Amino acid sequence: MRIALGLLVLMSACEPQPVRVSGWQMENFFPFDGARTWEFTSDDVESRHLLIATLDPEAVNLEDGSSLHEISYDLECADVNDTECEDAWVRSLTWSTSRTDGVKITELHGPDIDLVFDEPVLIAGDEMTVGDSVTSAGFTSTFESIEPCPVLWTDDWDTCAHMVVTGSGPGSEDIVGDYWAVSNFNVVGLKLESDAAQWRLSDATFAQAR
Repeated sequence: MRIALGLLVLMSACEPQPVRVSGWQMENFFPFDGARTWEFTSDDVESRHLLIATLDPEAVNLEDGSSLHEISYDLECADVNDTECEDAWVRSLTWSTSRTDGVKITELHGPDIDLVFDEPVLIAGDEMTVGDSVTSAGFTSTFESIEPCPVLWTDDWDTCAHMVVTGSGPGSEDIVGDYWAVSNFNVVGLKLESDAAQWRLSDATFAQAR
């Protein structure tokens, strides 16, 4: 009996493992809990700035079960002694996240734009497999691949979701581009169409919401 069971286990181990067919729960790649900041460094060696993304810890919870989260994006001088460098506010985005409706951008505000999308821009569906695309508000977001993150802080960071957003229209220069996000951490790499080079995560902070 033990021999038969041993053979059964051995035969099972030799069989090909099943492929992931249920897809990835995309909300996990875009957590907005607590108080978070992300600091990014540009691959452009001539850049004088860091890109700082700051999450407002006060979420707005909606009746449909989704929640709204505002992130402000600012350029800060990398060298505080650089007198020719100036800090600048770049934009703020309001993100919506839901286990059933996916990840969306609902508002965009910047120095020259104030935009509330009649139809939110869908960055990711609730569940996606590599190659899937979602389209909304004139934008298309494609789940390009699961690949090593642009920065590898831990061994787990070999499974970044690479999202490619295309489209045109108001606000496109602040949305269209490539995003790399890792589960339970959010975006760790970013290159918008308007960026000279890719931004890679260089520092981050997190504190539980009170």
